[in-house]
Amino acid sequence: MRKILLLLLILFSFQPIFGQGKEIVVTGKTLRGYVVENEDFREVTGNVVMVQGDVVITCDRAIQNMTKNSAELIGNVIVTSDTVKIYAPRGFYFGNEEMAFSNSGVRLIDGIMELTAKNGYYYFEEDKAHFYDKVKLIDTSRTLYSSELYHYHKENRTLATGKALVSDSVSTLRADTVINFRDKKETFAYGRVSIQGIEDNVIIFGDSLSDKSENEYTRITGNPFLMKEDTTESGEIDTLFISSVVMESIKDSQQTLIMTDSVKILRQDLASVNDITYFYRSQDRIETYKVSEDEDQPVVWNENTQLLGDSMSIFLDGNRLDHVEVFRNTSIISDVENYPERHDQISGDYVLMNFEEGRLSNTYVKGSVLSIYFLFEEEQPNGILKSSSEEAKILFEENKVTDVKLYGSPITEYHPENLVVDKIYDFLIPTYSIKTNKPEKNRFLEKLSKFELYGY
Repeated sequence: MRKILLLLLILFSFQPIFGQGKEIVVTGKTLRGYVVENEDFREVTGNVVMVQGDVVITCDRAIQNMTKNSAELIGNVIVTSDTVKIYAPRGFYFGNEEMAFSNSGVRLIDGIMELTAKNGYYYFEEDKAHFYDKVKLIDTSRTLYSSELYHYHKENRTLATGKALVSDSVSTLRADTVINFRDKKETFAYGRVSIQGIEDNVIIFGDSLSDKSENEYTRITGNPFLMKEDTTESGEIDTLFISSVVMESIKDSQQTLIMTDSVKILRQDLASVNDITYFYRSQDRIETYKVSEDEDQPVVWNENTQLLGDSMSIFLDGNRLDHVEVFRNTSIISDVENYPERHDQISGDYVLMNFEEGRLSNTYVKGSVLSIYFLFEEEQPNGILKSSSEEAKILFEENKVTDVKLYGSPITEYHPENLVVDKIYDFLIPTYSIKTNKPEKNRFLEKLSKFELYGY
């Protein structure tokens, strides 16, 4: 009699449950049925296997609500569908919705991707996962953390929200929202975006980012700006800031960054405004260009000196300005201490400015050189020296001109102070122009504060 009852019990445990969705077939070692508040339940224990269509669930124990076509899954829960496997110590399955849920810590494996979180849903009809609270995704080359994440199995796409962080061997990306297409190797990020290089400590901030790994190309828009901190020999922090309308990164041997439209550059010993800037990070070299004849020339300020030209190359040595080259239609205008209306001036076709310990030491000018320098005797104005030549070399000490050497058919005119004092603006080089749009540090700090408020 006992054997007959046991056989009936085992046979019963294999019977399908019918609900509004597909049928669920359940097997297990033992089964117990009961009714609670007009709802039919049965409890299956020992090597439980549940099957609904392509979904296979195994666990130690299952409590099924046959009326609602759902089940509570207890102990070593594994849910399998296609290449997706879900693991949890405890969970729930809803047959009508074809959906599994766990709030006891859940892990999903999809091919080479592993996804974990405190809570997680999986919708099998849509092949979509929704995980939240301490989400972590590990791929072959990157790790992602976020508060909430959606994974779309068929599209091989993930959408992470809530201070998402993505790191790999070369950079760390943070944003409010990160969308990744694994097959296309494309990533999009939105809201308080920042991307930081591992090796050079360059951080770029912005409102949105698109990255195409196969093309090794990244584009950042929405008020982007760059920040790079260096430590000087004295232990001070010297920060490089660059802002523009668009920033593009090319992952080539020079680690090229391209900043376009309304570019502003600022660091302790350097400031610039221009239309387009190339920053070759591996070489610590910055190049700026005049994009058309109708546009303004790039302008660079170094302490009390303003530099203009159609294009410039700025070379950094670690955290210091090393030298600057300027090409075509160049002009250098320097303030004269204690005399704001007076400016030393020089123009030419090519300029090379050399720096020592971040301070201007000498300047070489070539091609149609024209210069105007104000003279002093015992710190009192003593006229001007107006010169022209093919080449010139100017020496500086403490940002003051100490010597001017002219080469190649030099012509020099001296104008005494009594003929100069009331006619300062009669003594100007043809390209004389004072720019007043020098970038201000507090503007960059205002931009940065938006990110720092949220722990970026």
